[in-house]
Amino acid sequence: VANVGPAGGRVILQSESGSRLIPRCGFRACAFDVSRPRSDSQLLSADRERLRVAADAAAFALGSLAGDAPGGMVEYPEPQQFWTEGPPAMIGHVSDHKNGFYQKAALTGTYIDRGSLNSFGLNELDLSLTVAVPAPKREWPLLITPTFNVRYLDGPASPMLPPRLYEAYVDFLWVPRFNERWTAIIGVAPSLYTDFDVSTNDAFRLTGKALARYDWVPEKVQVVVGVLYLNRNDVRLLPAGGIIWNPTLDQRYELIFPRPKFSHRINAGPGFEDWLYLAGEFGGNSFAYDRSGVADFVTLLDYRALLGLERKLEGGAGFRIEVGYVFSRTAKFASGLPEVIADNTALVRGGVIY
Repeated sequence: VANVGPAGGRVILQSESGSRLIPRCGFRACAFDVSRPRSDSQLLSADRERLRVAADAAAFALGSLAGDAPGGMVEYPEPQQFWTEGPPAMIGHVSDHKNGFYQKAALTGTYIDRGSLNSFGLNELDLSLTVAVPAPKREWPLLITPTFNVRYLDGPASPMLPPRLYEAYVDFLWVPRFNERWTAIIGVAPSLYTDFDVSTNDAFRLTGKALARYDWVPEKVQVVVGVLYLNRNDVRLLPAGGIIWNPTLDQRYELIFPRPKFSHRINAGPGFEDWLYLAGEFGGNSFAYDRSGVADFVTLLDYRALLGLERKLEGGAGFRIEVGYVFSRTAKFASGLPEVIADNTALVRGGVIY
């Protein structure tokens, strides 16, 4: 709660049954979220007083608009948030998950420019669905994500890469929270990496992860440590970890190897947040494919620096657009064919989550 003063403002009461606009209430309260109560230690006495004044004023304004409601008061479902126009730093975060079985469906498209004739380009589509089940309780969810990905490769003339490569897998991610400080992140994904012209035995790989997160300073600093089992031809195991630092509600710095991300919230309102970010990625994978009737393996590898803009919506939905620079691009063959060293190039990626 902040910025309560005599200036007239507008308040939106957002509840499960919809929103209601109050044009003028004689006060201005930037935001408070009654669905996420905070401890007394997190609110100054002045903040608690502003909260009381804001709530009383909102109730009075709602009652004055109530028309035929008994006693001049309007009945409504328990409110989720009071919002007004105000600085993003005063507004809490939207939820990143849904309460129920269905969590999200995601579609992502990526374009990587080819560059010269001796290089290769890539168009990629990725479709996934995530559901959650208690394991064995809601606080220890098991997230199940079937995913299908296709890559369309363009070039080079020699050595020739397969025109299409596919990923198909089901990721099982278990997130038990043992106490207020410790959370485990354990995943396994039986997968096919293939052009679908080779045997399943050649295409099948098992991947996974095992990470632990410690809330060093609750809501501010988390420490992550663990390992990724990529099971690629070039990299089998990859250490992972680092620090997640949230200095304010508008800043989030994920100093995590191998995918760092530095985010700044630039706008927020009822049920949405806009974030601008810089990120890095370790890209590529190993695939089995048919080369003139003989099974071979190709490993694509690149590194990516990205600038992105993302809108987050309540419940984990949203959309994003990214532009980036892709460098140190290679394609290596298990059969001993000459390695392809591709040009550094540009990337454009967009995605939507529902």
